[in-house]
Amino acid sequence: MDYSFRQTLLSRSLLSGLLAGLVAVAINVVYDYVFREITSYSLSEVVNVAFIIFSSLLVELAAGICYYLFSKMNRGKLIYMAFFLALIVLGILGAFQTERSNNITNQHEFRYLFSGIMLIDGLVAAFLIPYFVNHDKIYS
Repeated sequence: MDYSFRQTLLSRSLLSGLLAGLVAVAINVVYDYVFREITSYSLSEVVNVAFIIFSSLLVELAAGICYYLFSKMNRGKLIYMAFFLALIVLGILGAFQTERSNNITNQHEFRYLFSGIMLIDGLVAAFLIPYFVNHDKIYS
């Protein structure tokens, strides 16, 4: 269908967040599978496929809204990227403070799994959303 209007920045930001969320879900599911195969980590009460799908989509949609809000500022794209890179660092530092299990091995594996998922979500949010917003031919 041929549209005769250009989408607004808000709609492009939301669609970019949704598309980035789908990309993040795919990468995170592959990461989860590979991580569990390599380490034989089997606990899945917290981090499982449902968690990965919902959290990645919600994080990326929220990041799309944040991109819209930051883009209203002078040099907003740069500030947005710096903000999400700082969030990645804080999130990973927080992930390494979690106490998930009494077993030290399971605790370390959970921290690495969770911080890897956070790293993927953060990098996708920081770099793919601005790219998708400025290249709206991808989804229109």
